[in-house]
Parts: sequence; structure tokens; C-alpha cells
Amino acid sequence: NLSSLLAGSFFAKALFTRSEEDEDNEEQVSFKKNDLLVVRDTGQDSMWEATMLSTGSHGQVPVNAMQPLPYPFYQKYPGHAGCSSVEKELFENAIVTGSCEAIVDYSPTSPDELQLNQGDTVEIQGLLLRGLAIFIGKHTSTGLTGFVHRAHVKPLNTIPL
Repeated sequence: NLSSLLAGSFFAKALFTRSEEDEDNEEQVSFKKNDLLVVRDTGQDSMWEATMLSTGSHGQVPVNAMQPLPYPFYQKYPGHAGCSSVEKELFENAIVTGSCEAIVDYSPTSPDELQLNQGDTVEIQGLLLRGLAIFIGKHTSTGLTGFVHRAHVKPLNTIPL
């Protein structure tokens, strides 16, 4: 269940690469430096539960390998989760990848967000999750990568997972 997965979760960036050869534990996820993950503090001292945004693979990651991103979205954007009736129609699947099109002009309120003009194409970097109001996108014309509000886009060429 996606919403229980995301409860108490936050985004983190991998500080170094961890390949399968390093693993002494099958439950641990492999990741590359700068990969983005949704992580959840499960109360263990050294391990967090994580889902890779790029692959969707799920497992444990060492706490010392993760750099939590500056703000958890669910705290910064508490209201956006509520406009789900419209969003569920736009994105029929819980998890998608691919690309989408901006349906509004948007000027960022934080330096991590992408500027959008209506009609712009955004490639979904990793996964777009229904339970989160934000995803990471790459602007196809500027080449910039940043956070995009799901409410500001509609599916263009999305692939359900």
C-alpha cells in the first residue's frame, strides 16, 4: 500500500555507490552516488527502509549512506495531498514513469523547483507516485532537473509500473 509506505517518509540522496558485490545482506538495496530514494526511519539505528525512485526496488539502506533532502515534502506541502480527486483522473496508475506536459505556468517558490510554462514537456526522473504531490522532473527544452508539482502536469507518455 503506497500511502502506508509514504507515511513518515522523506527523500534522501545516496552519498556514495553501493553495489551488489558490497552486500552482505540480501535485503539491502544497491544504489549509486546521488540516486534519489524515498526512505523511512523504521527505528533501527543503522538501517532505513528505502524505495529507489529510479527503479522502484525496495529494501534496506545504511543510514550513513543517505543524506536527507532539505525538506520533507509532506511537511512543506501538507495541503497539496488533498486535491486528489482531480489528480487520480489525470494519473490513473499509482506509479508511473515517462513524460508529462505542463498544464499551467509555474514560477518556483524554492530553488529546487522547475519553472514551467503551459505546454512544456517534463520527463519524469525515476517514478511519479500517486501518494506524493511532488516528483522529480527534467525539463526537455532547458535540460534542468528539479521538483515538479503533480497538480501542474498531465500525463503525456506515461508508462505504468
